[in-house]
Amino acid sequence: MMEIQLRQGLTLLLDDQDGWIVDQYSLVADRRGSTWYVRAQEKGVGAARKPKLYLHRILMGSPEGMDIDHRDGNGLNNCRSNLRVATRAQNSANRGRSAVNTSGFKGVFWNADRGKWYARISVAGKATKRGYFETPELAAAAYSELVAQQEPDFGKSN
Repeated sequence: MMEIQLRQGLTLLLDDQDGWIVDQYSLVADRRGSTWYVRAQEKGVGAARKPKLYLHRILMGSPEGMDIDHRDGNGLNNCRSNLRVATRAQNSANRGRSAVNTSGFKGVFWNADRGKWYARISVAGKATKRGYFETPELAAAAYSELVAQQEPDFGKSN
């Protein structure tokens, strides 16, 4: 694995076999929301007019209509073992907890009317709730059960 320092003081992780990228492209970190990704632009004459591509899409071949998901949620980790082709729903399921989350757990929410915590997961636009619980930890355990019922490799980051 290679560590490549980017201008913004961030570090790109890349497999040794993909070191050719550094020679062929100018690499720059690009923040989208709270996540940093690496944009690549071909070097050479007229480079300013060439399209800017995301490195993870170059490495995985950019299948039409599909996303490229970073398994660990780190957009700067472009090692192939960290990348996978995913549907938009699968990619969304792999997001961590929201920045406005008050429970400390992904998929766990407070119901003020009942004065209890509950677990909720959304798959393909359909939300499924699981019970009401006295503590966020109990609701988090219920959320984990809901996740386990879905595709086994997605939605497990907290």
